[in-house]
Amino acid sequence: MLTLIRELAGERADHHIAGRLNALGLRTRTGKPWTYDRVASTRHRHAIPTRCPVHTRGRQDRADGFVPAAAAARRLGLSLAAVRVWARHGVLASDQRTPGSKIWVRLAEDDVARLGGDADVTGLVRDLASEIVNETGPATGTGLALKERLEEVCATMACHGSVRSGRRLTPEEMNALLREMEATPYSGQCNHGRPTYVELKLSDIERLFGRK
Repeated sequence: MLTLIRELAGERADHHIAGRLNALGLRTRTGKPWTYDRVASTRHRHAIPTRCPVHTRGRQDRADGFVPAAAAARRLGLSLAAVRVWARHGVLASDQRTPGSKIWVRLAEDDVARLGGDADVTGLVRDLASEIVNETGPATGTGLALKERLEEVCATMACHGSVRSGRRLTPEEMNALLREMEATPYSGQCNHGRPTYVELKLSDIERLFGRK
């Protein structure tokens, strides 16, 4: 048993090891099914290291190809919230021990090309539409229902992937952003209806600097 756990620890996280042991019909010494805690406890007791941790602190990648969601966000040039949206909708392969635990995602080169800030997301939107239809089924996947769900997903992706408060931009980035807004219809508000800018008159600016 220890030999198998040692072998699996080099390529799987503890909760996946537990699933594998149970699938093989194996039990603990007391006849109980394997769980994450029992696998982790066994590893620690016998000094078996893991190459696939579930905790992301100070980690960059795992032996199974997954990286912390925060590291994926930095590489893609997106917010952490955007990566979580990708993971939740299956756009990025992800691993999470429990619904409230840290998220790991698999980020290959094709994922970077597909999801990076300069990527063409036409194919991605098409894949999402297909996935929504498969989830709802032909009976409920009407054109209106599909449109509403797709718009909800795209709106969330757009908001979470946008320039957020506190992010530092270079003058070139600021100028490019303003030029894009000028060429984008309805750029005065986000997809949820919130304003993207406010208009200040010269008198308003003078008042802010105490000149009136």
